[in-house]
Amino acid sequence: MLLSLPCIKLLKKDSSFLHIAGQPAQMKLLKEAGYADEVSEAGSAFYSSLYMATVEDNTREFLERFDRAFIFTVSPDRIPDIKKTICETTTVVTIPPPGVSTHAAEFRFKQLDPELTMPSPLLDIPPAHRGKAVMLLAQSGYSPGPAPLITPLIALHPGSGAKRKCWPLENYFELMKILAKNFDPFFIILAGPAEEPSIRTRIKQFIEAFFEDRKKSLFVSNEELISVAAMLRQCRLYIGNDSGITHLAGAAGSASIALFGPTDPSLWRPQGRNVHVVSPPFPGGPISAITVAEVYEKAREVLPD
Repeated sequence: MLLSLPCIKLLKKDSSFLHIAGQPAQMKLLKEAGYADEVSEAGSAFYSSLYMATVEDNTREFLERFDRAFIFTVSPDRIPDIKKTICETTTVVTIPPPGVSTHAAEFRFKQLDPELTMPSPLLDIPPAHRGKAVMLLAQSGYSPGPAPLITPLIALHPGSGAKRKCWPLENYFELMKILAKNFDPFFIILAGPAEEPSIRTRIKQFIEAFFEDRKKSLFVSNEELISVAAMLRQCRLYIGNDSGITHLAGAAGSASIALFGPTDPSLWRPQGRNVHVVSPPFPGGPISAITVAEVYEKAREVLPD
């Protein structure tokens, strides 16, 4: 969804009212951030008749409110038949076909208007949510400290929706130890519904053992995306796998290090003003080929002195 954010920004700018249907957590983020006037769940039974011969009356009446429709899809051969109700319907294919080297965000945006310059992918986070993030961090023990000796706030997300995209958990633990020794930061460790319970348990056990005396960490699990984005906006550095949260960090404006293995960063890297990619020495290699030393050196480059 975040790679479609430039498209959504354009549609919002050109529309007096924008309704977006999609995954609930993502739709709530768009609503809270002000990109949608109204949202709904794309997978709900309300839309199921669009795949049938006859569209139910309540669904048809709902769609008749709109002048235009845009369908973002991986497979244009299987999409809801909205054209029966909204004549001006545009299909946006989300994955570049083989042989196309254009980044996915640009590829999607150019289907809307090939002449326009793609707008900034930066996510707008309302001040109220930014204030809540600052308060939560303070309640968790984070104090920036006086300048110039400001305590760095570093976030890490060791998970991903696919195991092959995950840098070994032990590498994250080793990296945190080195960062703690050399920068004395406050860590935010993120976990979400995509992580296996065993992974969350191991992360919590490491935190409890390593941070017992330091009291410089916050474990965030299954938090609302707008709250996570607001916390990431406060961070000096974010490190994570090729995952939705890593894309969220880039969109939130965090200085980010994205670890890529089997996927192509030229197509799928997070969008953002300060995103850095670390990948294996050979394209498409296993993410485990990335060493802790490589990631730490990149972190040293990104973190201010």
